[in-house]
Amino acid sequence: VHGSLARAGKVRSQTPKVEKQEKTKKRLQGRAKKRILFNRRFNVTTQHGGKRKMSVSPIPIPLHFGFFSLTNISYSLFCL
Repeated sequence: VHGSLARAGKVRSQTPKVEKQEKTKKRLQGRAKKRILFNRRFNVTTQHGGKRKMSVSPIPIPLHFGFFSLTNISYSLFCL
């Protein structure tokens, strides 16, 4: 009884066929999310033709605000 192959696959053939469900992509979390954020913000991205370009920061720092210069702004931020 233990070694016979006459009833092999009996349970699988009896179970009803169920269609596969559509999988939704899960959002990244933890280390994987931080990795993607780092790569997006700080890694050097390559353009077409092999030229390298740093990723653009979301808020660029302007060099001049009218009569203010960058040194005055950085000094005032340092004093706060």
